[in-house]
Amino acid sequence: MYWGDAYHDLIETAYLDGTGRRTILSETESHYFAFVLHDGDIYFTDWIISRYVRFVHFHLLAGKR
Repeated sequence: MYWGDAYHDLIETAYLDGTGRRTILSETESHYFAFVLHDGDIYFTDWIISRYVRFVHFHLLAGKR
């Protein structure tokens, strides 16, 4: 499962049983608004950089299970 925390400006993941929690993205100059995981990449919008979509290679940061 994946979620975004707008207060702490991060995107995190964990297994459904609650184990394996880790931060995927966390930047002090960002405010993540919406994101989607597609084919190993995370695409997201950022309220600080209006109407801008970025991506990061998720499998390079956290691995695939």
